[in-house]
Amino acid sequence: MLEHLYFPHDISTFGPQIDFLFELIFWIVLVVWVLVMVTMVTFMIRYRARPGRKAEYIEGNSRLEIIWTTATTVILITLAIMSRSTWADIKEHGPPGDVFYQVTGKQFNWEITYPGPDGKFGTKDDLMVENEL
Repeated sequence: MLEHLYFPHDISTFGPQIDFLFELIFWIVLVVWVLVMVTMVTFMIRYRARPGRKAEYIEGNSRLEIIWTTATTVILITLAIMSRSTWADIKEHGPPGDVFYQVTGKQFNWEITYPGPDGKFGTKDDLMVENEL
């Protein structure tokens, strides 16, 4: 569905899940942006300066502020839960890595340790190099 927005085709089995989240966030942001712009233009026209009109103080609406803050919170928590489950699915069911190594950060260099032919770390056949991955 994102092809019409000039996004590339999925090359991963997790692509549709990520694209769904991206598109959901895109449409939520688009709808909110349109609503804010329409409201802003409406208020700019309705409350513009006019000759003979005196400025008046308008108090905030606590109920409205609580509603939009709660709605924003609910949307963000929902997106976080959906993103978390997608991320967990990718990490738990993703393909295993072909190469494993340990990296130790020092003050002025990186120590990279590759396992030897036995495939285990901490043995004598490990290869340690500095600053070369």
